[in-house]
Amino acid sequence: AKTMRMSRATRRLSPFFLLLCPLLAHADRASPKFQVDLDAAPEHRWDALVNGMLDLYGWEHSLRPMALFVERLIPEPKLEKMEPILDALSYGMAGDLGAEIRGVHAALAQRGYGDSGGGNGLSLGELVLLNLLYELTVWCTSIVSVCANGAVLHARNMDYSLDVDGEKFPIQNTTADVEFYRDGEVLYEATTFVGYVGVLTGQRRGKGPGQEGWSVSVDEREYLNNDEIPSALEGLMDNLLSKKDGGLPVGFMLRGTIEAYGAYAEALPVVASQPLVAPAFIIIGGTEPGEGAIVTRDRDGPDNSRDEGVWSLSEEAWYRVETNYDHWLGAEDVEKQEDLDR
Repeated sequence: AKTMRMSRATRRLSPFFLLLCPLLAHADRASPKFQVDLDAAPEHRWDALVNGMLDLYGWEHSLRPMALFVERLIPEPKLEKMEPILDALSYGMAGDLGAEIRGVHAALAQRGYGDSGGGNGLSLGELVLLNLLYELTVWCTSIVSVCANGAVLHARNMDYSLDVDGEKFPIQNTTADVEFYRDGEVLYEATTFVGYVGVLTGQRRGKGPGQEGWSVSVDEREYLNNDEIPSALEGLMDNLLSKKDGGLPVGFMLRGTIEAYGAYAEALPVVASQPLVAPAFIIIGGTEPGEGAIVTRDRDGPDNSRDEGVWSLSEEAWYRVETNYDHWLGAEDVEKQEDLDR
């Protein structure tokens, strides 16, 4: 994976956007850009992106690796058992997200890729599953910093493969930049993957005083091995179906937050406190000096076991870096955890 430095923007209008750097084939390319109209019917918001990516890369070189990843990660008998529950989840998700996922599946089905098996398509249940799997399986690194002139920088990289027992499933060609419109204007932007309707990398556009904009990225908080993921997913689905504690997948929570709040000061307490179904690192940046933090999330709020659950920029600390381990761990602790992961 690589990190690309973000271009400069007017500080009071918008934070520096997070750029995922797709490694497509063996060369760097800009991710294709699409628009999602939030005023359109949710079942059709993603039609242009799904069809555009299939036209650009074809099934074989875009979504097929993701389909194979699901089949490899979740044993077929367990996946068959999950299917009706996953289908039901698409009707119980907050807001329009479930309808958007069903719309993505309908667009795939129209192209002949709506059935699972052999990596030749994705069922609705598998598509719901992928929306839950991303935050459990995708590693990355994020940085938030402030320059001498007060400009805030927020950058990330993405490790561009899903991995099961050493077998890698590349997802470079599912990456797209998306502008989300409301009332004819761009409300926010995200770098995302085909079929995923949450936000793991995004920027709220600045609109003036009180709506200065903010940016966010998510890093996996390492706590699961691959062989634990199927059981974790069953528990996650139970939580979502029963709406226990109001917990949401982090990408779904951030999609709602970035739509609802226009400034860092409003967004930070929400991303720090909204119940989640799984731990995560949430990295958030604003537009003023000191507006930047790494939030180490447990399911019910910040992990304040070391009094650094919200690890903010300060006069003494002009940058913060997060990988996939708690920032208070020493190098020896991280090496021990990596040895356990292997």
